Amino acid sequence: MQGANNFFPAEPRPQRTPISRSLLIPLTSPEATAAEPHLDTLAVNAAFTLAFAAFLRMGEFTFPVSALSDRRRLQHEHLTVPRVKVATDHLVLVLPRSKTDKFNQGITIRVARVGDEACAGTHMRRWLAARPRSDWPPLLTPLFEFTDSVPFTKDKVIAILRQRLTNIGEPSDTFAGHSFRRGAAQHALESGLSEDEIQELGRWKSEAVKRYYQRTPQAIVDLNQQFQTGRPLPATVQFAV
Repeated sequence: MQGANNFFPAEPRPQRTPISRSLLIPLTSPEATAAEPHLDTLAVNAAFTLAFAAFLRMGEFTFPVSALSDRRRLQHEHLTVPRVKVATDHLVLVLPRSKTDKFNQGITIRVARVGDEACAGTHMRRWLAARPRSDWPPLLTPLFEFTDSVPFTKDKVIAILRQRLTNIGEPSDTFAGHSFRRGAAQHALESGLSEDEIQELGRWKSEAVKRYYQRTPQAIVDLNQQFQTGRPLPATVQFAV
C-alpha cells in the first residue's frame, strides 16, 4: 500500500492560512464589519473569538439549514443558547457533539476571559445581551443566528470571514473554516505551550495535532542552538548576515 501511494500520491489538500490572534482583533473591528447589521456583527464577533479561543471546528459552531426543521435534533447535535455560560473570569461551553466524542456524551470546554478585543467572554456577553428573543425555548434555539433568524451556516460564515478580510486589506482566498483552529494551534506553539498542552486544549486524540502548526525557520535555529549549547538562546542575541 505504501509503495502504491509513493507511485500514485494523493492530490495535496489545500493548506488553509491560520488566523493569528493579532489578525483576530482587526477582524472584529468597525473597519472589518462595515455595512453589517449590528446584530450580525455581534453574533459573528462572538463566534469568531470563541472559535479561536476554544479551538473549534467550523461545524461545531455553525449548523445546516436542515437543522431548523428538526429542533430536537438541533438540540442534540448543535450549539443552543443554554450551552454557554459566561462567568466573571471564564466562560463554559458544552459541545453536544464533536468529532472526537465517539459516544456523544458532550464535551465541556472552559475558556478564560482575558479582557481585550479578542476575548471570547467579552464578545459572548455582548451577543447574549442583545440577542433577539425567540419563540422557541432556549434549549431549541441556536446559539448563533443572523438577523431575522437567518441560519448560521458554514457557507455564510465563511463568506463573512472573507469579506471582513477584504475590508481590512487582507487576501482572503486561502482562509476557511479551519483557519481558526489552525491559528489557535500555531499561537499556542508560539506562546510556549507543549505539544501535550496543545493537544489537550484542542481536544486532539492523536498526533494529527502536528498538522495544525509548524515551527518557523528561526525557531528551528533556536532549537538547534539550545541543543548544541545546552541552554536557551538569549532573546537579545542577534546574528550579523
